[in-house]
Amino acid sequence: MSILWHITCLLLLRSCTPGFFIHGIVGGRVSIPHSRPYMVYIRDNKTKQSCGGFLVREDYVMTAASCKPRINHLEVFVGVHDTNFLPDGIKVDPIPHPKFSMESAGHDIMLLQLKTPVSLSKFVRTITFPNPENEKISSNCLVMGWGSKKFREESPSNVLKEANVTLIDSENCSTTDTLCSEGSTGPALGDSGGPLVCGGVAHGIVSFSSADHHLTAYTHISHYLSWIYDEMKSPTQQQCNTWKGKLDLEPTPGHLTPKPDKHQVLSVSMHDGIVGGKVSVPYSRPYMVYIRDKISKQTCGGFLVREDYVMTAASCKQSHLMVYLGVHYTTFLHNGIEVDPVPHPKFNMMRTDHDIMLLKLKTPATLNKIVSIIALPKTEKEEISKDCLVMGWGWKKYHDESPSNVLKEANVTLTDSENCGTAETLYSEGSTGPALGDSGGPLVCGGVAHGIVSYSKNKRNADHLTAYTHISHYLSWIQSIMMLDVPAMLDQVARSNPRTFDPKT
Repeated sequence: MSILWHITCLLLLRSCTPGFFIHGIVGGRVSIPHSRPYMVYIRDNKTKQSCGGFLVREDYVMTAASCKPRINHLEVFVGVHDTNFLPDGIKVDPIPHPKFSMESAGHDIMLLQLKTPVSLSKFVRTITFPNPENEKISSNCLVMGWGSKKFREESPSNVLKEANVTLIDSENCSTTDTLCSEGSTGPALGDSGGPLVCGGVAHGIVSFSSADHHLTAYTHISHYLSWIYDEMKSPTQQQCNTWKGKLDLEPTPGHLTPKPDKHQVLSVSMHDGIVGGKVSVPYSRPYMVYIRDKISKQTCGGFLVREDYVMTAASCKQSHLMVYLGVHYTTFLHNGIEVDPVPHPKFNMMRTDHDIMLLKLKTPATLNKIVSIIALPKTEKEEISKDCLVMGWGWKKYHDESPSNVLKEANVTLTDSENCGTAETLYSEGSTGPALGDSGGPLVCGGVAHGIVSYSKNKRNADHLTAYTHISHYLSWIQSIMMLDVPAMLDQVARSNPRTFDPKT
């Protein structure tokens, strides 16, 4: 190739061919060992050439498509800090973007499907990537990798390094599917495929750079969400069974629920989450529904009670609600369904009673292994087991902005309390249970949804009292809305979804 071609590439960064070894962390600092548990070391087991990547699901790694053309025997290594001490590698099936070409820039993104899914632990975790395409990105970001320690020099680091970078607007790198940073620190030789992390979310993938101008381009992940979702199919039942018992830690959170006023004691609706407990086995609670307002992005839980109806809390009502079915990871949201909200007519945000709402789905759900309905009580006086289960994607700690992006669940025990003793209300008390972000989710006792998470009274250094709307007291209203004989409908539900639930599993 001519010298003129190389000069042109350096000046016109966006038109350069993104070669495999055009990156590495220069400057910056050594990462605290295992503090970036989503980082993945990728290496060709023949040539020993390497790239970076990051774990986005137990069976998928995301990296740059430019890492594949010269590497045909890829293996990934998880939980790595020092490359002198590599664990057993995992073989992969590479899935580069179909429009990627080494002859031109763009579409530099690839998924690696792991032939053996990983077990999550303190050293191996997933990272969130963005949901909506127009999500706001912080300009203060982080890059990391095992690449060169100096620009223009092949001096790879054997320990993980990281550096802060600031995103810029540049005429040389301003396409909508590209992000850019510029400075004396950042990626260099060996760091292609690593994440650009902004606000705890992987927004970009290290793609290519100019050593002379220290300008680095990153593939803008949000512009490839449709392709990602199409390739990353929902796990099979066999995978779910394989992962059972191994998901004791949830992935690193990326999106934060709005923080309540520090003087607020009573948290209602969009301000309630699962504290303590454990990560649910993926898709083992197929009736759970993720509800989000497409404008405010505030979220709630809900549960499917018929193919065309979701039940939730009336305090969750917003103007532009969408429901998502078959969700375990909120980072993998498929097509949302628009709804017509039907809150109970006596509900008032100034009070806490009658906190129940039905959402009429404009497109009925298709029932399958990961989307199914849950039984409701048949009569107003149906006996309720005291050992129950709550679940949701809410906060992991009381008084802390730490929502989970995987479904969590916790066992709770119903109690009698003077603080919450109306016939229309059930309640639990303890150090685990719903908190910010879980309003509208079900209280499941003996395989039946007996309650709806309504509000919590959260006090520091004390047990937390949670109130649930008692569903059986609203069966007549439910019947009038759904235009069906409720007991007959519930018998049908019970036949299609037998009560085999064990709250202690």
